[in-house]
Amino acid sequence: MGKEEPKLPEWPKLPGEEETEKRSAARDRRFRQQLPALFGLAMLCVSARIANDIPAVPPRAIIAVLDLVLIYWLATRRR
Repeated sequence: MGKEEPKLPEWPKLPGEEETEKRSAARDRRFRQQLPALFGLAMLCVSARIANDIPAVPPRAIIAVLDLVLIYWLATRRR
């Protein structure tokens, strides 16, 4: 029961596999860099939906100011 399985040798890399791994890592890095912007866009959509349901003007104004701050952050953030 306490027997360990022997480790198998690793498969040899195929031609071009290293290049594929580099491209995949670069694609993952680009996606992770876009996550804050996607989150911000989702927040804008949610806040617009919430503001649309509120009849009073002051809360809508506060939401509009927060949306403008979020848009400014999305537009000026470092890439």
